[in-house]
Amino acid sequence: MSSSTDDEIRKPNPASRLPLSSEFLIPSITKSIRRVSWLSWWLLLFLTAASSGTLIFAKTIQTQSLPSSTPITSSGPGSFLTLFGVAIKSVMVMYMWGYARLSSRLTRLNQSGDSETSALNKAKNIILTATKLGVVMPMVGLAVTIVGGEEIVGSLTAKALVNQNLMTSGGDARVIAVAGVSVVDLLVIQSNVNTIAGLFWALSVGMWIRGKGRKVERELEKLEEVA
Repeated sequence: MSSSTDDEIRKPNPASRLPLSSEFLIPSITKSIRRVSWLSWWLLLFLTAASSGTLIFAKTIQTQSLPSSTPITSSGPGSFLTLFGVAIKSVMVMYMWGYARLSSRLTRLNQSGDSETSALNKAKNIILTATKLGVVMPMVGLAVTIVGGEEIVGSLTAKALVNQNLMTSGGDARVIAVAGVSVVDLLVIQSNVNTIAGLFWALSVGMWIRGKGRKVERELEKLEEVA
């Protein structure tokens, strides 16, 4: 008696291999993509505005209150790499809008009256095509911005060491003030961190939506096996 019970427990459930109906799967994916896309659009819009505003403010302070000969982080390679990351993040803001429109395309597809296989295949192609650049671009932006952050930290470390040596050797107070870490440097770091956070979020959203396309692909394979 127990042996037959164990066999029943170990026996795979055929229902677990059955594909999900496109009439259930596509609306479920559409709703989740729409919610995450709009949330991400607002979040990236805020982070992009914060990063851009911080860089502009840092440049303004540098121009108005600091000597033009002072080697400052806001005019170094790190700031330009951060600016490149901000540009990529601005493009990703538009991509989040596109992901929201993607959900509308999936809704129309589900109402088109196509066959089960055709609907799932079209949904898979739409999602995977839309997320291809949506994953590559933030990866490139992240790499460039992180390199920029490393350059910024290296520059600040060098400035701190120079400042320490000047203080130890009893240098001129005005020279020490110019050589030290300034508010502008901290603002550039803040912009870099905001850019990295925004690009990481954009990459995560793109990979998550791409995972939904892979889920549709798996259900399509199940449907073909059943057929």
